[in-house]
Amino acid sequence: MYRIIGGITVAAVLIASTFGFYGALAFPVVFVAGLALGAPCFLGLRKLGYLSWWHAALAGVLCAVPLVLIYLGINPGHTQHVGLYNSVYAVWMGFVGGVVVWMVAIFRNREYPEHWSFPRSILVVLPIMLAFFAYRTELEPEYLYGCIVGYEAAENPTPWEHAYAKVELSNGIVTPMPLTVGYSNPEIVGNCAWYSRKKNASLAGFNYSLHTNNSNGKCSPPCPNQTGA
Repeated sequence: MYRIIGGITVAAVLIASTFGFYGALAFPVVFVAGLALGAPCFLGLRKLGYLSWWHAALAGVLCAVPLVLIYLGINPGHTQHVGLYNSVYAVWMGFVGGVVVWMVAIFRNREYPEHWSFPRSILVVLPIMLAFFAYRTELEPEYLYGCIVGYEAAENPTPWEHAYAKVELSNGIVTPMPLTVGYSNPEIVGNCAWYSRKKNASLAGFNYSLHTNNSNGKCSPPCPNQTGA
């Protein structure tokens, strides 16, 4: 049982590390989910005698599915492309997590001598893993600052696109930016806006969406309402 917990811990650390700055917040969530879902699943597989690495990988996928459903349930406003990317990411991390748990808990464990030799078939996971992380890196957001020069209410407002702000960058380009309910306020005109330009996961290619968080600093040249301007 100690090796199972150790495997879940290692898998949680690896998965949380993919969240970058938010890794410390992601680790306890992934670890608890692994204990609550992964440990019982592993014990069930052991009782049935299904302890190959790909059994563990499939178990990891099955454990990720409830988390995907919860995520989609609490984020109904996310676009289809974002939901697709995050769902595929969660399932893939479940797959990788299952393999990691198998490597720690089963591989070369004296209790399971039939799994003492390294299975070469597991190597097929490595190029797929590298390709997936390259794809995820390509989707990393670009962070920009600009002055809000206009505000317009959406014709069909949603919690995630309640209105639109026009943001002027330092190079003079003005771009529309969807605002959530929390930031939908005409008084934001003149403020300095921080936002990320994200590439949405799409089977048809990359699409851009903008997200904002108001700020009164970091804009250069200063905006009309910027502190100290």
